[in-house]
Amino acid sequence: MTTRRLIGSTLLTAVLASGCAAATEHDTVSPAAPPAAPTVTGKAFRSTEVVDSGKPKQLAGKQPIRITFRGDKIAVQAGCNGMGGQVTTTGGKLVAKDLAGTLIACDPPLMAQDTWVRSFLTASPAWKLDGQTLVLTTASARITLTEDTAAKPVTSLTDTNWTATSLVAGATAGSLPAGTSADLTFGPGSTVSGHTGCNAFTGTATLTGNSVKFSKLTITRKGCAGAKADLEKQVVAALDGKTVTWSAGDGTLTLTTPDGQGLQFSKK
Repeated sequence: MTTRRLIGSTLLTAVLASGCAAATEHDTVSPAAPPAAPTVTGKAFRSTEVVDSGKPKQLAGKQPIRITFRGDKIAVQAGCNGMGGQVTTTGGKLVAKDLAGTLIACDPPLMAQDTWVRSFLTASPAWKLDGQTLVLTTASARITLTEDTAAKPVTSLTDTNWTATSLVAGATAGSLPAGTSADLTFGPGSTVSGHTGCNAFTGTATLTGNSVKFSKLTITRKGCAGAKADLEKQVVAALDGKTVTWSAGDGTLTLTTPDGQGLQFSKK
């Protein structure tokens, strides 16, 4: 009797163990995929705090530092001039290369701030994104920024109407002549159209990285005088047959020729 009970108990234990093993094999749950790494691509940020040498740094002017990321491009508004170039964010380092900027002459404090921001960014600061807060840190300084969800980074120039706001000439920039306006629109298929301030124009605009080549401009022949004629000369001189550098961010666009001439626009 005792032997039968032992055998029956042993068989029951074996059956249960086999069943559990089978259940374990079929009920195995695959591990959850790791969360996606944070990224700054396609986002715009504005500064909320700047620290230099352990002390708060007061920004010149009333505007924060603004940084926009578009793919492998970075656009920066430091206070006076806009600048842009290539950027990588691998390995926890923000590496900005070939930062080119506009050449507007501003008050000395704003010019100094431009220089400071450029030096900071080209020092390959460490970066950390926590939610909507981006912190950039070098050995001696730190910039804390928050994502500007209201600002839409310019990921493409096409299908956007741009209204001219300033004329760039070397190291200075000035407003458009009173009572005048100019604009341009980059359309599909490398087309461009706009208004010089006097006449309408169409043509070709070939985008390559941070440069755009304007060609085959066809301009209407309406006669203008005074300020409108002056503006047209400057617009045509900056665009017709030229390959210019462009930088954009926060709804602004700057086109700069190799000799420092150019135009600044705002998104219409």
